[in-house]
Amino acid sequence: MRDADLSQINDWSVEGRKQYLEEHRITIEVILSNALEEFYGPKLSSVFGCQDKAKDKILDMFVSERLDQIELRKRNIPCDLGLFDQIDFWCKFKTGISVKGIKQISLDSNLFDHDVLTGNDIEHDIEKLSNCLPLYSHSVAPDMVGYWLLANKKLLDELSGFINVDVNVAKELKGSPAKLSKYKADASFRYLCLYLNVESKVSDFHKYQKKYLTRGKNKPQYVADGNESHIEKHEVRKSVAQVIDHFHRVNNDGTTVLCHKLLKSAGRKSLLDQYEIGRDFAQYEKLKNQLSELKSPRKEEA
Repeated sequence: MRDADLSQINDWSVEGRKQYLEEHRITIEVILSNALEEFYGPKLSSVFGCQDKAKDKILDMFVSERLDQIELRKRNIPCDLGLFDQIDFWCKFKTGISVKGIKQISLDSNLFDHDVLTGNDIEHDIEKLSNCLPLYSHSVAPDMVGYWLLANKKLLDELSGFINVDVNVAKELKGSPAKLSKYKADASFRYLCLYLNVESKVSDFHKYQKKYLTRGKNKPQYVADGNESHIEKHEVRKSVAQVIDHFHRVNNDGTTVLCHKLLKSAGRKSLLDQYEIGRDFAQYEKLKNQLSELKSPRKEEA
């Protein structure tokens, strides 16, 4: 395709890109189809699914708020119809990894041993895992992101080449084993609240969210700025108990392999100490047992 044939994208607002897509949809879909036909294979399939789904996902990414014209120009990516010929760019935009860097995830890998999952199940869970990370990063102090990476290092190693995270960013986090265990469980617990969309399922979740998923100073206890009354502190503990109960039900009802691994990383009794839930709390023993059971094998594995 000659440069003279290409139509520049002049309005980079979301609405402007939506209008551009509607005006040039036929041409864009032809360009995408030809590009995907040339490059499609097992690696791209592990990222996008089937070819038709890949086309739809790329079009969705084109009109997303994340797409940045300045970043495109820095990387010499065309800002016209030629953008839709850049399959490697769209792959990296979605996963953080170029096509060459992707390792195809096999259903026979360690991560999925003993589980019957379709490619779409895997794709959905990993995409969800990846999409929650930026939200988590904006909701907690930087150290908490590091503790989450440490808590889930084994899982992330198994997904290396597919999800773009650097566990080494957490190497400066130091402390006693007890301290690390406590903060890793806390970080996993907070992340799971976003991953499992607890806000829509636990009535008093906003009380937890206000304290633990609102970014404050980057120092222990990694909570939102401000003071709380004794009554407010107790209400937060009750909210934590509701969330633990929800996680326990999710685990008992049967969940995906990846979700179960995330739940296991939060299944530590030290979490109760972190949230100042002592033996005098009415549900202490129940909550302690529920957290321990998060580490039990999945029903399908038992």
